[in-house]
Amino acid sequence: MSAENLTVADTRIVANFSGAGFLGAGFAGGGIYSEGTLTIENSVIQANATGNGTTGFPGSPAGSPGGSSLGGGIFANGTLTISGSMILGNSTGDGGNGGQGQGVGTIGGPGGTSAGGGVYVIGPTTIILNS
Repeated sequence: MSAENLTVADTRIVANFSGAGFLGAGFAGGGIYSEGTLTIENSVIQANATGNGTTGFPGSPAGSPGGSSLGGGIFANGTLTISGSMILGNSTGDGGNGGQGQGVGTIGGPGGTSAGGGVYVIGPTTIILNS
């Protein structure tokens, strides 16, 4: 799911997979991907997953970063409010390897991140009540 303003109520979001990254990218939000205000009420977010990030591109003076895998259950870029809900058994894949440096004196790129098996939030406010 993806929306600017999203409310999930009395819902089960179970066994979804965001896919694996491609072309140096990663994926986020196996169960829910939100760019905005997200409210989850009396719901279950369970057994969702993101795939692995891919290897970054080779480059000079440095390789590009590997793709990241973020928020197996929920990825929220914005305000997140969760009440009366269960978030369990979600997972993220591995972050991808950094791309190789090309030529003398170059360095490899940093590896991608794997974070937030249940919830990964980028945003000003996170409120979790009775969950």
